[in-house]
Amino acid sequence: MGLLRYISNMRFIKREMERIERYLHMTKEELGSLPDEELMDALSTILLNREGEMDVEECLQEFCGAVKISYIVNYFDMEVQNGGLCQYFVNSSRMTAPYILECMDVIGAVCYKDLLEKFISENDISLDDLDSFITEDIKDYQKQVKRYPFDDFDDAYYELYEDDPLEQYLLEYVRKHLEEFSE
Repeated sequence: MGLLRYISNMRFIKREMERIERYLHMTKEELGSLPDEELMDALSTILLNREGEMDVEECLQEFCGAVKISYIVNYFDMEVQNGGLCQYFVNSSRMTAPYILECMDVIGAVCYKDLLEKFISENDISLDDLDSFITEDIKDYQKQVKRYPFDDFDDAYYELYEDDPLEQYLLEYVRKHLEEFSE
C-alpha cells in the first residue's frame, strides 16, 4: 500500500509541475481562453513565480502595471479571506496597504474600496503607517485583534464577497491586461 501511495503522489506532483509550467509559458491568447477559475489559478501561479525569493517590499519595487496591481489586490484578498483584516495589517502584507485603495479603484472594485475606507476612517487608521500592528508573538496578535472592530469589517467583507466577489473585478482587470502576464 505504501508504494502505491508513493506512486500516486509522484504522479500528482508531476501533473502539478506540468500545470505550473504550462501556465508560466502561456500566450496572451491561451490565458484569455481559460475559464475564470483556471485563469485565477494561472494568475496566482504567475504571481508566485515572479515573486520568487523576493519579499513584499522587493515585489512592490520590481512589479509594475497590471502585475503590481494584481499582486496587491490578490495579496489583500488572500489575507482577508484567510484570517481577516487584522491579519492583513499584522503580516508583511501590510506593506501593500498604502496602495490597496488605489488598486481597488483601478480594477473597479469601488464597493470594496468604500468598505475599507469607511473602516480606516471610522477607526482613524493610516494605511501609510501600520507599524503599530507589528507583533512579536500570539499575545501581541490577540491584543491587535481587540484594538478595532475587525470582526465587523470581516463579516461585511465576506457578505459582500458572496454577492459580488472581489476576484471577479480582478479577473476582469487581468483579462484586459493579459499581455503583461504572458510570455
